[in-house]
Amino acid sequence: MATDFVLEVVVDPAQARIGESVLTECHALLDAIEDSLSEYRERTPIYRLNRAPAGEWVDCDAAVVEALDLSREFSERAPGTFTPFARSPYAATFADLELDREGGRVRRNNEAILVGFGAVGKGYALDRVAAVLDRQGFADYRLGAGGSSWVFRGFDANDAAWEVGWAWAKDADGDWVGQRYRLPGGKPIAIGVSGTVEKGEHFLWQGAPLRVNIQSAFCAANSAAEADALSTAVMVGATREGEGFLTKLPGSGIHPLALAYVDLENQMIYNQVFDTQFLREGRIT
Repeated sequence: MATDFVLEVVVDPAQARIGESVLTECHALLDAIEDSLSEYRERTPIYRLNRAPAGEWVDCDAAVVEALDLSREFSERAPGTFTPFARSPYAATFADLELDREGGRVRRNNEAILVGFGAVGKGYALDRVAAVLDRQGFADYRLGAGGSSWVFRGFDANDAAWEVGWAWAKDADGDWVGQRYRLPGGKPIAIGVSGTVEKGEHFLWQGAPLRVNIQSAFCAANSAAEADALSTAVMVGATREGEGFLTKLPGSGIHPLALAYVDLENQMIYNQVFDTQFLREGRIT
């Protein structure tokens, strides 16, 4: 993942010491997840898996299994637009990977397949931290990863609704171009942003650059992993199909997705949920 995490928890002064202890636990958890999911640290299961011969088992932990399960779910919900195998030089699928859950190991059936969690790992890590904070009874917090993945709960330190900014470009003076929103007060929400600011003009797809024709995509969802993955899916899907793609992504359960993207002409395209929650009710002008 190779990203910076920001964890902000609102506590009463009497809880400050407990809060510090829990945050220490959360940072240790993030380090452990990085040591599981990173493609670039030599000691991680994913690093070893991507270099192991076909058919050779590689030990993996629960984080790898959970990230693979989430990736499978999102690839089924957004077929052809989200995959953890984007760097593979062919149209790799989960049939090219074998997971032994009981044995805690995984192997590739084809040496060409490359596994990466760049489009879901940050969100997954934030969801894990949120679960720790929820379990410890903390109700008000903001969690961020890389400036593009967010989890919000409750209210800020001033007992006001949390705010979030979406920037998709820089102007001639180098200032950010975007909008700022006030989130629905007290309601849990996760936000993922994907775009050329974060990843450049080319996205990898089947090992080759995919030139996208939109600047940035926004997804507000129930979980950060979902928002992370589906914002990437919008980048790819809207490039291929235009605004009609926004109607193809189903939400999870009773939680509809708020989806939007900004094209190369700085035109914002969005679905009804985004219009209601962010433009009509939440936009800060």
